[in-house]
Amino acid sequence: MKFNLKNYILYVLLFLVVNQNAYAVSEQQVKVAVLYNLLRMVEWPDETIQQKDQPFTLCFMGEEPFGDALHVIQKKRIQQRNFHFLKNIALGQIENCKVLFIANSEEQRLESIMTELQKYPILTVADTQGFAQRGVMINLIREKTKVVLELNEKSTLAVGLSLNPVLLRLVRVIDTNE
Repeated sequence: MKFNLKNYILYVLLFLVVNQNAYAVSEQQVKVAVLYNLLRMVEWPDETIQQKDQPFTLCFMGEEPFGDALHVIQKKRIQQRNFHFLKNIALGQIENCKVLFIANSEEQRLESIMTELQKYPILTVADTQGFAQRGVMINLIREKTKVVLELNEKSTLAVGLSLNPVLLRLVRVIDTNE
């Protein structure tokens, strides 16, 4: 077979395009990675983390938006504890959650959910515009090509959660007194 520069360049370009798509990172994968690193910078009150043999439970209320991207963190640990995921939970099932992801599908019920959550030291997370202003503690918002973290510091402090000062420099603090 005779060497053909034109075909060689075509093969190289095709290889690069195929590999770029194979290694492309989805928005969900970025959000899961951000969420994992964020959880490493949150401290829960002592009484909620004393049982090291219990899993670190990440709960989802409504549609879980991450799909296969969650597998990336499934074998990782937070506070020396394994992850456990609970999907499509009801409001009455939240007491064992350390983190509650509230999906966009729960927008109509958000106020009642947030009222119930005031009783528990549970970090609330969402990825829906306006949820931080309505009480969700951390909101993962896409702005152009990056994921921005919005923080409702008032909600976070009200349930006794502490945030690492490094995290406070990385977030956009939402003023809920407007």
